[in-house]
Amino acid sequence: NLFLFSSFFLLLSLVFFQWFKQPYLLGLSSTFMLLLSYLVWQRRELTLDLLTRIPNYTAYLEHLKHVVRTAQETTILMLDIENFRLINDRYGNAHGDVFLQRFATKLETSIPSGPVFRLFGNRFAIILPHQSHNGIVRIVKDIRSIANEGFLIEEMHISCHVNIAIVETPLKTNTVEEIVESLDYTMAEIKERRRLSVIIFNQKLVPLRQRKLDVLSVLRRAVVQESMVKVLYQPIIATKDNRIIAAEALMRIEDDRLGMISPGEFIPAAEMAGLISPLTEIIIRKVSTFLKNHEQQASHLSHISINISADDLHSAEFARRILDIIEQTKVDAGKLSFEVTESMLLSPSDSVHKNWNAFTERGIHFLLDDFGTGYSNLTTLVSKPFDFVKLDRSLVSNATNNYELLSLITGMLKHLGLSMVAEGVETKEQLEVVMREGIQFVQGYYFSKPVSEEQFSKWLSGSMCIIPKK
Repeated sequence: NLFLFSSFFLLLSLVFFQWFKQPYLLGLSSTFMLLLSYLVWQRRELTLDLLTRIPNYTAYLEHLKHVVRTAQETTILMLDIENFRLINDRYGNAHGDVFLQRFATKLETSIPSGPVFRLFGNRFAIILPHQSHNGIVRIVKDIRSIANEGFLIEEMHISCHVNIAIVETPLKTNTVEEIVESLDYTMAEIKERRRLSVIIFNQKLVPLRQRKLDVLSVLRRAVVQESMVKVLYQPIIATKDNRIIAAEALMRIEDDRLGMISPGEFIPAAEMAGLISPLTEIIIRKVSTFLKNHEQQASHLSHISINISADDLHSAEFARRILDIIEQTKVDAGKLSFEVTESMLLSPSDSVHKNWNAFTERGIHFLLDDFGTGYSNLTTLVSKPFDFVKLDRSLVSNATNNYELLSLITGMLKHLGLSMVAEGVETKEQLEVVMREGIQFVQGYYFSKPVSEEQFSKWLSGSMCIIPKK
């Protein structure tokens, strides 16, 4: 509108100049046109990304305001180049910048039906007219093709993987804030689920995402207020006499508002937020204190096992921090054991080797957990000195239908001289199967669910014998 007005003003000035021969009108008009051109250029620069020369986040918000104001039906895609930092680390920032420039250009030429925006860093957005399901599939396929094919930059081929969050407008309240938050919710879900790289937003994601934020808030308080971290104990039973020979310590988080939060919910959140190591230290401190306070009653226990994470085992400071806790609580280190999975040992490092040696030198045991799943192999069993191997519950639950697999695995472990614990024993039939295979130790609801510290200490003070449920 300003451009049209200034053009009209210039034309009018020329007419007046012809009629009245007043040159100052022409000069005034020329000055006004120059000023207006500068303002238009400056506004355009403010809404363009300096690196890629496509519309930036400011332009994106302006476009969203127009979408909301006119109640348009649109399909909005937010793109996130996964692990872009690794591209910069491997090829250098200059090559990373060139990659972003070419990626932006390719998006614009391949998807001309809507503007492409660079929001920040490795994140882009595309605002399209409303698309059918088939249309969305085609566009996603085009974007993936661009990412997978990559670009040849100074004789180096660089490609990437792209996560895509999709929102269709109008939404419930249809505000810019709701659109932005909905895209953020959806992208967060993609990053947490990991296996899904494309998700279309729906309203069910909002309470789910809010629940996760609430759990994360509780976790941040729990690492400071250790009373929120509860430890339950599930006994490990000797099949010959139903006596408790060991136990697994299981962590729960308790909050006044959310109640008891299970590991399946809080562990993924803790891993993403970098809180898993503080939580590991808390449960080790609590178990060590329990063992010290019940030193006499627990004298017949072989050990209490605690699950540790890959982040823990790969941390250079892990052994030092845990051994400090053992020194502070004065617990017998031989009563502690750590459960690890094979997947944690697939990428060995100096830190893993040093931590392992530091713990075994102090008498701490290691148990191989979830054996019988996809990673199972002999190399892990031979290369690391495990005191027990815990058979995955899937082997036990399927044993009545697939007895041969259980028999094959137990035969191999017996040949290696390894003690076995069958996890997830929930029925009399399952117990009979594992006993027939000569498995000496079991864990599962058939004998006991995880119990409180008070209940477990009563068992230790009593006969240490559990009568299985009928």
